[in-house]
Amino acid sequence: MPPTVLSPGNTEWQEGGKRKVALNGYVILDAFFSLLALGAAVIAVALAASTLFHLRLDPASNATWMEDRVYLAIQLTYAVLGLTLASWATLYLVLDDFVPLWPGAMCIYGVTQIGEGNPGVTGWLPTLVLLAQVAKPLVAFAAGAALALYRIYRQAGASQLLPRVLGALLVVALLGTAASATELAYLSIPKRDIPAESGCCSAAAVSREGLSPASLQPEWLTPAYYACHVLMVSLLWPCVRRRAERTANRVFDMRLLATLAAAATTLVVAGWFAIDVAAPALLHLPYHHCAYDLVADVPESGVALGLLLWGTFCVGWSCVAGWLGRSASTAGLAATEASHWQSWAVVAYLGSAAMLSVELWLA
Repeated sequence: MPPTVLSPGNTEWQEGGKRKVALNGYVILDAFFSLLALGAAVIAVALAASTLFHLRLDPASNATWMEDRVYLAIQLTYAVLGLTLASWATLYLVLDDFVPLWPGAMCIYGVTQIGEGNPGVTGWLPTLVLLAQVAKPLVAFAAGAALALYRIYRQAGASQLLPRVLGALLVVALLGTAASATELAYLSIPKRDIPAESGCCSAAAVSREGLSPASLQPEWLTPAYYACHVLMVSLLWPCVRRRAERTANRVFDMRLLATLAAAATTLVVAGWFAIDVAAPALLHLPYHHCAYDLVADVPESGVALGLLLWGTFCVGWSCVAGWLGRSASTAGLAATEASHWQSWAVVAYLGSAAMLSVELWLA
């Protein structure tokens, strides 16, 4: 029977009454990006590890030779980061394109549950796709941390920071290798004839007797969401205002630790708020608590969540710069670099809360 084209990315045919995926252009594109990222990450691992090992053996190595290798490792990190972000975006195109091919999958969430409880290799599909979604932002964060350390190293020329920079680059390369390998494993496992029985993230909520939309939204969640953002700005703003304070001391360390703990709490609360409050309101589906559909159907909310993630990363990068970027000769530069990222964090948190609030008000 000739194939029936459902969309530019999908081709399927009927055989024995069963639906089988024959071709998906997005899978090919995603695999291409992941293979390139894997290759760049493996080279980066070898380069960073060998350079770090050589530096440990011979601390007085030729400065020009060492600088060239570090510069090459930085360029590879940029390549790994760019390809990882490209494969991250393409992964969601793949998952979205799979939705019509499984009648039991109502949204991307349903596709991520394909293979749940199955024996054999297909039972690993939900775990692999979850790990891939977690590993991608970890690569982005680690790459930003490595580049923050490299900025301090370049400005100060402090040899004490070189092992830390190389160690950070090695972490990026290892995470990039793991992320790409995980995604390739997910793409390569056959998914034909695997039923999707979980449907949607709201299916369980709808099936419960007597469950109302209001009961799915804790009363304290909305105040907690705004309180967390106010707390973040109140913690970060004094650090931004005191740009003349360039000395990293115990008070500075405690302030960084407080902002890091608050940022982690804000990320959890804001994610919960987006799923249980923003998604039902903006999608006009009281029982539909789905972050995937929220971003797909209300793109502005995706920008707000992106700003939230960016703000969280900026706080993390400020801590990396303030703690790992400090040496006998770089304390002032480390504090300056931390303040730089904290400034971006303030803008990100304010922008995220403002955009989501406007969307909810208009809804």
